Amino acid sequence: MVAELSGATVLRATVTMPLRGAWTADVTTEGTPMLAVDTAASLRLGAARFTGTIRRLTSFAGRAGARLVGGAGRLASQLPARAYSQTPLDLPLRHALDAAGEVLDAGVDPSLLGRTLSRWTRLGAPLSHELDALASTAGPSVSWRVLDTGGVWIGEETWPIRELAAELLDDDLNVGRLRLAPDAATLRPGDMWRGRRCARVTHVWTADGLRTEAWSPLTREDPPADLHARSYLARVVTQHADGTVDLVPDSPLVPPMAGVPLRLGVPGLRVELPSDQRVRLHFDAGNPQRPFAALSDAGGTLRLGTLLVVTNTTVGAVVTVQWFEGAEGGSTLALAAMAALTPPLVGVLVPLTVGTAAVV
Repeated sequence: MVAELSGATVLRATVTMPLRGAWTADVTTEGTPMLAVDTAASLRLGAARFTGTIRRLTSFAGRAGARLVGGAGRLASQLPARAYSQTPLDLPLRHALDAAGEVLDAGVDPSLLGRTLSRWTRLGAPLSHELDALASTAGPSVSWRVLDTGGVWIGEETWPIRELAAELLDDDLNVGRLRLAPDAATLRPGDMWRGRRCARVTHVWTADGLRTEAWSPLTREDPPADLHARSYLARVVTQHADGTVDLVPDSPLVPPMAGVPLRLGVPGLRVELPSDQRVRLHFDAGNPQRPFAALSDAGGTLRLGTLLVVTNTTVGAVVTVQWFEGAEGGSTLALAAMAALTPPLVGVLVPLTVGTAAVV
């Protein structure tokens, strides 16, 4: 089996391929090949070719050591925040990859790319975070990874059977690891071999030949940190007739957003927000497609609203929220009942602003 790195003879190579993320290759070559950090390179292990980018390069005693990362090696690139509305998944995906300098693999299922997102919020975060968020939104069995061609693939894990001639050297059920002596480095994460799913694959080539290790997904990995699970302070720019608001978040991680629903925690409550009102932006269940704003503890004054007070499933009353200027310029909130309620009366008094409140 011939092993080369951009034409240089390979003495040893270890290629690690995860189910999600970019593969890496640590290579030792004979001589010092004409390579440079942050340039494209191709690793050949027999018929298998891995296209990536040199991230680290060293030389000693007539040998060179190189770290190769799949694709452009820019999954950690910080993306600018951006918001979308009524967009196919394809658009934010390609925009994110283009912004980082990565390329979408041509074999991605068009039906997945065509799925409509009612709205999408890309946070100012690494490309890998955006890919995680898009995959999670597309479905529970959707994953993504950098292929050996250098392209980024995203799609359903179908676990196809891999036809591979190999001697089984060890099967460690305690850790879910297979050790093989294959004829070729063709086993990939996402494959099925002898009834076992391969979630991570490592190919090790030396002068003694090729060895492959494959790990089964015995347990789920901890999910990546989800920036959409956080809340963000924001300033109201405009409130529309339907109650939704246009926001400018304080954090540079979050883009300006339009038409964000306003939630006040009480059914039926409607308020008018002045410009520059402070609110807190959330994403329902961490879903980038479901942003909403809630009142913040960072100050501001609400002008007008109505409150629905419910006693049971059939009886209720609408209460008007009225504002009165206090003798010292303070605000007093009064709730005036507009209809009689069947006892027991259940009243809700919401502290909408600093001041005193009374039910009349």
